[in-house]
Amino acid sequence: MYKPGIVASVLVILLVSTSGCSFLSTTSKPAVKSGISAENSLGETPIVPDQYVASSARTPKAGSGGIATPTLTEQIPLISGAQSSTINGSGLIDTANTTNSSIINVPVARFTSNVAMGFAPLMVKFTDSSLNMPTAWIWTFGDGVSSTLQNPNHTYYSGGQYTVGFTAANAAGSSFLNTTNYVFVYAPGFLAMPDHGVAPLTITFVDTGTGYPKPSAWYWDFGDSHYSNIQNTTYQYVSPGTYDVKLRISGKAGTIWVNRSAVVTVT
Repeated sequence: MYKPGIVASVLVILLVSTSGCSFLSTTSKPAVKSGISAENSLGETPIVPDQYVASSARTPKAGSGGIATPTLTEQIPLISGAQSSTINGSGLIDTANTTNSSIINVPVARFTSNVAMGFAPLMVKFTDSSLNMPTAWIWTFGDGVSSTLQNPNHTYYSGGQYTVGFTAANAAGSSFLNTTNYVFVYAPGFLAMPDHGVAPLTITFVDTGTGYPKPSAWYWDFGDSHYSNIQNTTYQYVSPGTYDVKLRISGKAGTIWVNRSAVVTVT
């Protein structure tokens, strides 16, 4: 039998459940206990000290180095006796020794990367996409490290904004591409001061992360079923024990947990 009262109750429940409202208490645990599965992180929260579990940012996508202006002439003749390829009357390719009958072009330096933003340690795969077939490459990654590989992988261990320089060369010459602040890395961390003492013990927790982009949200797990969403906060432990502390940060770079064991000892 149709009952208007029941239908109205169902509609109210649906409206409330889809309203997007959420609440965070500093004294009660959220519905998602660790936040790991909800944020699509790489795995479970590790229990060893100073480990990171990060979920990658969805933006930006693969970066592009753009197009550089060659530093030498656009074309120069091949050396005498070099091979060149031409199309004969049958539509086939003939290769023959010629004298200054062919030209090669100076490369136009370009590159892409699989990622340009994230948390340290951040591994970036760089891919040469230059024009005019370079045969030699020089990369500078902005942190004092360089490479001569065509498609190198490089890991950034410290937070910061990094300018990537790229030179592509062949027998005709070279071109250089300088990408200012191409890679953005954030290195998370925190301090607890003091880290031991007699109960009741008040601890100051400080976010010590460095780099870019800066996070916009913080979540502390003090290890005794109490929590806070303040970036730098104080908390009082009232019971003796040894406590693990976890800090989750979120922002444009994605979401990451900093998990440390036995951070605070209360006697």
